[in-house]
Amino acid sequence: SGCGKSTLLRLISGVLTPDSGEIKVFGLKEIPGWAQLSFVPQDSLLLPWRTVLDNIMLPLELNKKGEKSGVSINKARAALNLVNLAGVEDKYPHQLSGGMRQRVALARALVGEARVLLLDEPFAALDALTRSQLHLEMMKIRKQTKFTGLMVTHNIFEAVFLSDRVLVMGEKPGRILGEVHIK
Repeated sequence: SGCGKSTLLRLISGVLTPDSGEIKVFGLKEIPGWAQLSFVPQDSLLLPWRTVLDNIMLPLELNKKGEKSGVSINKARAALNLVNLAGVEDKYPHQLSGGMRQRVALARALVGEARVLLLDEPFAALDALTRSQLHLEMMKIRKQTKFTGLMVTHNIFEAVFLSDRVLVMGEKPGRILGEVHIK
């Protein structure tokens, strides 16, 4: 805790700027457009006044200056199908379990077809069974969408199960202590 894992995600996303040095993703100092990155927080951060479908469509609306179209609705429904939540489009976040809310957050991240997903302990607040189910869904989604993921986790099993490569960070100041390639 406190070694800078979440700060690193914020730096990569562009929410924070580094005091020194530079951040490169795909060899570029700046990623052209928000469509390249998507962020999945620890807490789903769904907007309580929006339905599930409207929450998922939010990135599409922001990219198109508030425009709702048949294409964006279809993309949102497809993302909802990816996370196995078809049929809950008209529900509100308070009507969903924690695991369902986290899957909606994942669908919202996937809807824009980002190349990179930044995941900040997305399963930390879930019970063991729901966490295991979401791990399996993540593996399936990753095969289908071929996104690159950068995930912060304290769970060693989760890191090994979901990753091709694990970077181990040390205590303050945050630095990479080791790298493990998963086969």
